[in-house]
Amino acid sequence: MERRDKAFYQELYREWLSSGLKKSVFAANRGINRATFYYWCKKLEVVSEPIPEPFTSFKRLAALAPEGEQQPFLKVTLPNGASVTFYEEISIEHLKRLLAC
Repeated sequence: MERRDKAFYQELYREWLSSGLKKSVFAANRGINRATFYYWCKKLEVVSEPIPEPFTSFKRLAALAPEGEQQPFLKVTLPNGASVTFYEEISIEHLKRLLAC
């Protein structure tokens, strides 16, 4: 079994943060032992180095709505063509939990 250094797992941890996937799914996709990945995530979570916000492709809609029609706050279109429209502000964390189901 190949031993990897801390820098490898730091990069992997950053990739996981921006992926939006569960740890187990990310580890399986990358062919990494789940327990090893969990260990490194736990170890890297306590590091004081700030980790950049994950990339998101969500955008606020700014189109004008016809009078009497509520303007959408956010519209998410999934790869399968399904879409969800939110008419009130929603946190990214809440949206991630909804989409993970």
